[in-house]
Amino acid sequence: MIILLPTYKRTAVLPLILRNILEVDVRGIDDRLLLLIHNNYWEDREKIDAIVSDLPKNRCFDIKVVHREHVERIDKLFEALFSVAQENETIIFLGDDDLLAPWGIRNRYREINRLEGDFLLSHYVSRIFFYDDGHSCWPNFPKITIPQGNEQASEWCFTTEGHVHTAAIFNHCYRNTPTFRAGLQLGFSWCAKQTFCPPLFPSGLLPSYLPYTIQACGGKVLSLPEHSVIRGSIFEEAVKQDYADGGTSSFYSLLTLNTFSNPDLHADLQCYADLRKLYLQSLRAGLVENFGNRNVTLAMLQDGLKATGLRWSDLIGTESFNWRPLLRLLPFFRGWNLKKVNRDRTALVPTEQFLQQLRQRYEETSA
Repeated sequence: MIILLPTYKRTAVLPLILRNILEVDVRGIDDRLLLLIHNNYWEDREKIDAIVSDLPKNRCFDIKVVHREHVERIDKLFEALFSVAQENETIIFLGDDDLLAPWGIRNRYREINRLEGDFLLSHYVSRIFFYDDGHSCWPNFPKITIPQGNEQASEWCFTTEGHVHTAAIFNHCYRNTPTFRAGLQLGFSWCAKQTFCPPLFPSGLLPSYLPYTIQACGGKVLSLPEHSVIRGSIFEEAVKQDYADGGTSSFYSLLTLNTFSNPDLHADLQCYADLRKLYLQSLRAGLVENFGNRNVTLAMLQDGLKATGLRWSDLIGTESFNWRPLLRLLPFFRGWNLKKVNRDRTALVPTEQFLQQLRQRYEETSA
């Protein structure tokens, strides 16, 4: 099996992420274990090679590093992956600031192969913030539930809960089957047919599309009811972003809503009526976030409304309206919670201690 780790300018936390991968539970996996690091920042190649050389030599994983001179699009990542992947091999993506739960490889590998699936979705924990180059962290989420060892995957069907987790590519697990590859190409074609897309955004919708495109190609899509990944974010980066205090989903909701409302893609829009309704609800709840997003202009929103056939009144509606993102309109408030934690620091814990305790709890449960 392969873990694909794309990385870009995150050498400060990369040693932590790599050690975490090497320490997860891989019992019962008889296939090869390959960690494919795809570096998208050419100037960091010597740093990354040095980080890899410092990793334990008695590791279960072989490590291959690919350096690129320019930031690669997601289709190029898949090209690099398929150049080394074997037929039917299990594949997991992981972000370069995300952590695998101790069981995050073993259970997904077991279930996708037991049921001979093409694609498996699981949940993720959101989110852990890294401070001090990853040495400290703020686990800003409820207590993680340790799986009891008997959780099993089932065939996935669209539900509100199930859909929430499709947009995060680090929580996907694939098998390199002909059906998966066909669904991947269909997903890229959906991205290419977007009528409302600023540069670089279309391929970002691919994770949301894959469950549907793989099913459309006759593939088996599974879901596993456990948290496999802990989503990470670096403090110094987060306070500069529009999503610093919780995340914005409405922009992607608008793009995806455009897809599931586009008769050029779907002659029978009725089959996606539930999807359209869900994205419309998401867009209503987070509309105001787009006004604080530096990447979104009023003209883009107007184009999106035209493409989806919606009116401003449809978006605002009478459902709950999230006023919290209004704080992001003022740079002073951006990342306010994170800055407060950094000043106080009583909520911070050593990252290695946090991971050690999590592994210990898992080992006690699975003994």
